[in-house]
Amino acid sequence: MARFLRRTIVELPPWLILATAWLLVIVFAYPGQLTFDSLGYFVQAHASEYSDVHPPAVAAFWHALEYVVAGPFGMLLVQTTTFLVGLFFVFHAVLSRRAAAWAAAAVFVFPPVMAPMAMIWKDSLMAGCLMLGLGTLLLAEGRARFVGIACLIAAIAFRSMATAAVAPIVIVLFDVGVPGWRRYAAATAIWLGMTVAAWGVNRVLVDHEMSPWTTTVAVHDIAGTLAYLDRDLGDAELRDMLAGTDMLVDTHIHDRMRAIYRPGEYLPIIADPRLSIWTLPIVGFVPAPPAQLEALRRSWWKVVSHHPIGYLEHRVSVFAEVLSNGGAIMGRTNIDKDARLLLGLSVRSSDLQLALVKKLLKLERSTPLFSPFVYFVVACILLGFAVRDRVARLVLATGLGLEVAVFFNATGRDYRYSHWMICCTCVALILVIARRARIGASA
Repeated sequence: MARFLRRTIVELPPWLILATAWLLVIVFAYPGQLTFDSLGYFVQAHASEYSDVHPPAVAAFWHALEYVVAGPFGMLLVQTTTFLVGLFFVFHAVLSRRAAAWAAAAVFVFPPVMAPMAMIWKDSLMAGCLMLGLGTLLLAEGRARFVGIACLIAAIAFRSMATAAVAPIVIVLFDVGVPGWRRYAAATAIWLGMTVAAWGVNRVLVDHEMSPWTTTVAVHDIAGTLAYLDRDLGDAELRDMLAGTDMLVDTHIHDRMRAIYRPGEYLPIIADPRLSIWTLPIVGFVPAPPAQLEALRRSWWKVVSHHPIGYLEHRVSVFAEVLSNGGAIMGRTNIDKDARLLLGLSVRSSDLQLALVKKLLKLERSTPLFSPFVYFVVACILLGFAVRDRVARLVLATGLGLEVAVFFNATGRDYRYSHWMICCTCVALILVIARRARIGASA
């Protein structure tokens, strides 16, 4: 009997292996877990009115999807299906169909990978498009490669930082038929064109420019850079450096910067009722005054260019927070019940879903399984083992490439920032092990 079961499992058709893994994740995630970010996409999708607080391509895509499947389930279907199929394609570039299916299923249901894919987030949609784009370009030939290109452009449109993950994919996989450095120059030009196209889509779609980089990353960088200076700047110097930014404090400015700054969170800088340096809108459709936004951008450059060491110390501290453990598993009640009912969204979770979330939360708190730092270290180590493994090396490059963008753009601790790197580390680990197993078997 045991031999029969083992043989049956080993001989399962690839499609059934993938379908089973997909159903397991859908049981956990249905109808798609929501947070306040998800609610923001949903509201804009229904209003057909878009701001750039989040890439408007996400809300516009959801708006179009609502014609087919109402609510979050349509988005869940798209992001999970593209991700799983992409995983299969990537593994199938190296492994047999059945082995690729088992490997894809294992990564797909692995909790640190699965948990964010259950959320209706731009990050999850980006991960699905990135993986499908990478897998398609690894396997496809001729015109079919345009599907991969479209997926990568969509990934950048859904999450602008994805351009750093797309760069190694395009530069490695695009051979335009010219030798030497011209090949890489041509591939780089293609990557830049894809980035411009994706950003252009969002530029066309946006109805209300909120300048989110200025009101989040820039103010965090200003406060963080000043907080890490080894000397105090006088009020007069800071008033001149931050002129026109409409600060809420006029004296002891540097002391206030040090008091309010947190590497893992930028919100107190603009939303603390007692200590905020500025009041800036980060949601809705009404932006800060243009003059204030321009002054903040100008001040950011002054602070960063005059104090580059302080800026780097701040960025290293923020990145350390990003790599710290926590925040991977979200509860099932992340949006106010009244808001969900008003929008016609489900407010109930099954007993099984609640039990699974409880188990995963316990696992997250008691083990390093969800620590991005662990996967970052493993990815760096795997680079040495993947020197002769083209696909594994490429997968690691795209995962670590996004972390470079995160280093310069993160505004605090958030597991989502490192999810793509974690996915790529898991994929590369299996590829490296499989290659070494083949070498050992043939020796």
